[in-house]
Amino acid sequence: MPVEPIPCDPGSGTPVEVTTCCAPSIASTALCRADGTTILAVVRSGCVECGQAGPDPVAIGWIDSATGTFTPGALPADAGPCDSGCVDTVCRQRCDDTDGDGTPDATYTELWCVRADGSAELVLTYQDDPSVPYVPVAPIDCSYGCPESETVTLCDANGPFLRRYTFLNGAASYVDVALDGQTPHVVTGTVEVCTGDDAVGTPCAEQTTPTATLGLCLADGTPIAVVLTRDCAGVVTQDGWISLATGMYSAGPPPVGAVACGDTRSIQVSGTFCDVDPMGGVLGLVLIEYQYAADGSIADVRLVDAVTGNTYVPQGEVTTCPPGAAETAADQDLVILCDVQADGTTVAFLRDYRRDAASGLITGHTDYGLSGAPYAPTGTVGACDFEPCRDSSTLLVCDLPADGEPDPTVTDTAPGPFYPFPTGSPMPGAQAVWDGGMLTIPPGAAPQPGTVGTVRTLAAAIQAPRPVCDTGTARVTVSVGVEQQGPDAGCAITGAVRLFNGTTPVATVLPPNDVPAGWAGTLVVNADVPAADLAAGNIVVLVALDTFDDNPQACPGSPRETSWELSAFTATVTYDQAGCATQFFRTVTVDCETGTVLAITDTMLDGDPYTVTGEVGQCAPASSGSTVVEPCGDTEFAQLCDLTYDPQAPIPTPASNFALTGNVVAANGGTTLWFAQANQEANGVAELTVGGLLPAVMYQFRFASAWIGAGAPTPATNNAIYLLEVLDGTTVLANRTRNVSNGSNVFPGGVLSEDLPPLAFIAPATGAVTIRFTDQTTGGAINDRDLFLMPFEVRTTALTLTSTPFLRRFTFDCDGGLTSTQDLGLDGATPYEVQGEAGHCTADGGSAAAVTPCDVQNVLQTCRCDDTDGDGIADTDYAELIGVDCDGVLTPLGTYTADLSGPYTPVAPIECADSDEGAARPIGVQARRVELAPGQAWDATAWPTLQSVTAIAHGGTGTITTADGASTLHTGESATWSVTKDIDALLTGPLTIAAGLGTVTITWTSGVTL
Repeated sequence: MPVEPIPCDPGSGTPVEVTTCCAPSIASTALCRADGTTILAVVRSGCVECGQAGPDPVAIGWIDSATGTFTPGALPADAGPCDSGCVDTVCRQRCDDTDGDGTPDATYTELWCVRADGSAELVLTYQDDPSVPYVPVAPIDCSYGCPESETVTLCDANGPFLRRYTFLNGAASYVDVALDGQTPHVVTGTVEVCTGDDAVGTPCAEQTTPTATLGLCLADGTPIAVVLTRDCAGVVTQDGWISLATGMYSAGPPPVGAVACGDTRSIQVSGTFCDVDPMGGVLGLVLIEYQYAADGSIADVRLVDAVTGNTYVPQGEVTTCPPGAAETAADQDLVILCDVQADGTTVAFLRDYRRDAASGLITGHTDYGLSGAPYAPTGTVGACDFEPCRDSSTLLVCDLPADGEPDPTVTDTAPGPFYPFPTGSPMPGAQAVWDGGMLTIPPGAAPQPGTVGTVRTLAAAIQAPRPVCDTGTARVTVSVGVEQQGPDAGCAITGAVRLFNGTTPVATVLPPNDVPAGWAGTLVVNADVPAADLAAGNIVVLVALDTFDDNPQACPGSPRETSWELSAFTATVTYDQAGCATQFFRTVTVDCETGTVLAITDTMLDGDPYTVTGEVGQCAPASSGSTVVEPCGDTEFAQLCDLTYDPQAPIPTPASNFALTGNVVAANGGTTLWFAQANQEANGVAELTVGGLLPAVMYQFRFASAWIGAGAPTPATNNAIYLLEVLDGTTVLANRTRNVSNGSNVFPGGVLSEDLPPLAFIAPATGAVTIRFTDQTTGGAINDRDLFLMPFEVRTTALTLTSTPFLRRFTFDCDGGLTSTQDLGLDGATPYEVQGEAGHCTADGGSAAAVTPCDVQNVLQTCRCDDTDGDGIADTDYAELIGVDCDGVLTPLGTYTADLSGPYTPVAPIECADSDEGAARPIGVQARRVELAPGQAWDATAWPTLQSVTAIAHGGTGTITTADGASTLHTGESATWSVTKDIDALLTGPLTIAAGLGTVTITWTSGVTL
């Protein structure tokens, strides 16, 4: 405390008269009030004599550090020591690599405390809620616009300087630079927060603490802070600017184009210029005001009188001022404020503050609109709430429909229309299975009336709501758990799970043949069906399982009884929605400092608002960085040949195109006609009209045939027989009847093989024929014979093929689906147009060449005779056409009337007699019989005109030897062989019959000449 020193007694005893004066002093340590403002206490100490202790100082008032205002009296009640804790806090957004792949996948925030001594301390890490701490796994540099540095102004013994903090992986480091932002600064003395008395040298002779003004953005939207310094006289100097995105300091004014953040315009005023006359005299002080457009370009320039703020009209040359010319000018402060109206709207305007050049006190202001025109506020004036820093990104995404896989409704329905056979028996309580439960089907106790078996059946209708968009097709998939619980093994085909569209079967799956007791598995069947039929409930699933089978011929050990357990039924539907996705733009707006998503906006490609109805997903693979990602896929080339036929290309006749009536279906993917399946009545008819034929040209119809079934109980009389006719209207042009099984007892029968020779016919004048198959299988309704026919094509008998090779390019997508094809010449560049049909080339793959099929090279005509009345005498002439192939092999092509005007079917072909030899002698059949005693034998070679033979064993067994070897003729068994007049001439051996311990009777017929 200041105490006036009082001279002591010099020793003469005479005191020295000294007038003492006690002056007040200002405390050197600032105090802080509750609102954070700082004050300085003004205290006064009492005067004392030498050697006396001074009294305690007394506070007589205080000074506001911010305004310099003195207030007499006691200190404020809320004044106290300033907190030495954080003088500033800094929030930093950080990134975390939680999965260890080296790339950031999570963000969090660090809260740092800046102390008065300039040190920084990490206080808290959190993500969204500061009350919930976050512990980073592996801090990593963020790959987007997060701030990585922070600059604060501090003071040491030499005055203010800049300390730039850098944050990296949670650690803080800093460098000290001078106020120019570049020159390194060496700290002298103690580092502390700058106050008004931190200057060195002559008070107020140097700049005080810099301050940063916010609210400006670069033309690209980057927020910046302008660093200003006001000296003791109140003069403000612009030192530079700081990018708030990077923390980088740059000296000088902000770049041209800086605008107010969130506003479309910004005004910037240059330093003071002078209007100088030719003699160098200063005519006036001038400010240059720049007005910028939203894109950063200069929209307008205005000269402003630095004293009045009015528009200035130059009289001389506006240039930099001579030294000292502008020192007495008043300082102008130009800020953007907002006039808040009563309705809450705001109007931005400019307020130009004028300061006294000597004292720095504000002496007045002038208001302007953003256009520069004078403005008079009408509401409440305050600081503008500038748009905070925001980042946004726009992506092209797709609205993927989510209604394409609805849960279907499965409802029990009567199975009769889907299993219309007499062996069927509906199973009650089937809804339990359709609901996903369990159902036990007991073994059958007896066959259904008039049959040899029992098949338990259950069916359900499947319905699913149709989506808003689809291609018209849907896939239905059904699965059911099946267990065969005995007591016997199943026989042959024991059941099926089938899908129907209406009453038309579209897919079938079978359990294993002869399925043993204890077998368990899941049967899955699926099919693509029309979407409209699925939505209408026309799709039906049928489960049919054998429970009783009494067929000794096909199933030894009959009768067989089987029971079943059904469980885990599921039905799923998927509508094909290819092309139903909707493209749109999604714009995501985030806080550029915290990364928090603030808004998501969806728009159509034309900018109209869009509402998502399904699931949002990527429309196509996206690229990353600067590398363009090519769409995945593949391109392949194949050499094919352009096949042209002369006189006409073969006409395919697929089974799926035939019109079907009776018991016949198109099976095996629509390639095969299946007649009388599952012991049905043989009444099926399949017809196909083939048009576009060349009149009077010979054609042939190619097809394959086969059969299945043991023909139980009598294979010899249960035969798979077809009738094939080629018709012109009702006129038969050609026909053929064939017994495919021919009495065989082999099960399951032959495989499909081409039925030779092809059936030949001459095309009528109409150019169209009808091909008709009729099932003439014998044995009754339950005959256990199924007929298979696979139609191939109708083609001209004489055919020339020309083959021209070319290249076909196939392009596939990421999933292997074919996206496009292109035909090119062999040079790989010239486009090629197919003239005929594309097919495989010949072995040499050469250029165009004539290829003649060798099925038929020439056609021969032979005269034949027919015995139509059975008297053994030829009474009708007809012609037979015979084809000769390239190897000379003869192939019958068909029979026709003698003038070739139409086809002819002979009744009993017979040798034609010469006209001069008279009629041939008639032929008859003689009956014969013999009994063979034990040990005796009968041989067919003794009877060259043998027609039929029957052997019966009595009281013992016999032995029969044929081309197949020896076999036993059991007691009471009868064996018969015979010929058919329309097909066979005589019965040939080897055939030997011998009697064993009993007697064998032989009854036979042989031909004789009458």
